[in-house]
Amino acid sequence: MSGTAGAPNVATGQTARRCPLCGKPVTPDALGFLECSCGWGGADDPLLTAHGLTRWYRRLDRRLANAQARLAREGKAANQLSPIYLTVLFLISTLIYALFLAIIGLCVYLVVTSARDQDWIGVLLGGVLGAAFVLALWSTRGQPRGIRMAVSDLPHLAEALDEVRARIGAPLPQHVVLVPGTTFFADTRHPPRRLFRRELVLGVGVGALPALSELEAKSILAHELAHLRGSGLALHKYVVVALGALRHVMDLALEGVQGQEGVTRSVTNITLRRRYVLYGNMFDLLSFVIAIVSWTILLSFRLLWTILHLLDLRESRATEFRVDRAAAEAYGAQSFIGGLMGVLVATRTLRGAGRTLVQQMRARGSRNLYEELRLHYAELPASVIDKLRHEALAGFRTLENSHPIDADRMRAVMAVASQHPATDAAPASSVRLIVPKGAESADAIEVKLSELLLGK
Repeated sequence: MSGTAGAPNVATGQTARRCPLCGKPVTPDALGFLECSCGWGGADDPLLTAHGLTRWYRRLDRRLANAQARLAREGKAANQLSPIYLTVLFLISTLIYALFLAIIGLCVYLVVTSARDQDWIGVLLGGVLGAAFVLALWSTRGQPRGIRMAVSDLPHLAEALDEVRARIGAPLPQHVVLVPGTTFFADTRHPPRRLFRRELVLGVGVGALPALSELEAKSILAHELAHLRGSGLALHKYVVVALGALRHVMDLALEGVQGQEGVTRSVTNITLRRRYVLYGNMFDLLSFVIAIVSWTILLSFRLLWTILHLLDLRESRATEFRVDRAAAEAYGAQSFIGGLMGVLVATRTLRGAGRTLVQQMRARGSRNLYEELRLHYAELPASVIDKLRHEALAGFRTLENSHPIDADRMRAVMAVASQHPATDAAPASSVRLIVPKGAESADAIEVKLSELLLGK
């Protein structure tokens, strides 16, 4: 797969099909996917099994996503967000933070007053609730497991980042996190050792590098560094933490309700089995009342989460299209297309064939799973690789996803491919990017990451 930087091969022999929703004839697009103007997206589309309000909801999402994709093709200015919109997004997120801080403050007050009155039940209740809300605020702040290094410790990567910075005008990260999976990310930290000044962190998904040429890897790095330009990442992170905190509390409450139902049923079935006819319905009613009260209390949280999430869709999707375009401008549209598809294929490979690859690795007496991945891709014919890349793009839009689907991202980049042709470069392997200073290969790092990935 290394060195393949072209667009996906479109499946041949496809003819127009009739849309099962509206009856119109639909022809495959440039990616080989079927998509009707009514919202139907081809075989296995969940729209076919949805009815009533659910179908209306999903079709509305399809239309909004189509409009967003068209905006991305029209140029940079089309995806700029208005100051009013960003202000509303900031204010709603701030309201959520204020609500959490108020609840934490009330819990602290409950703990203090209960301790003074020696009401230990109140102390326990306030402490547990306060801890739950504090943990909710920190639940989305973690980074994936990996090896944290200074950029200067990886000279080839530092050289590549200097090149990327020169092309897109983004700041350089101070640290790199080598992630055992396929996740690439850009993030900011405010560590005490830097007196809480901003520190930029770049995550490199080492699991994707066997599927990427160096040029494709640079295009993915350009995408991530483009997130660091301006203040967009700070606002995005501010909103994401608020959304994650709300989701954490709602999930925790739902688990509690389900646990209460389980305990009630256990008591009913074990200790009152002989009198279930008399008392069983009473316990079921009690569980129902508890569930209704919990849902009522959480209604404000659910409403706030829905409003903020729907607002954030516009910001998140617009940002992705913008940074995709920045990467295409820097390294050519085809290089970025190849890079993104390589990441998707590597993700699917680790999920679908990971166990087989581990068995083959151990049979060879090796401890390096990434070397096994490179051997795996080297043995695949080009036609199989093209098919894997094409299949990796398949997906349907949903309002649950903050990012646009990968097929929409490819359509937007392909629309500007003629403006940003491929960058000429030899198809070098991307593995050299993670060779440490003074080392001849990345084998030692890859062995450590293999152990992290396998849970050792």
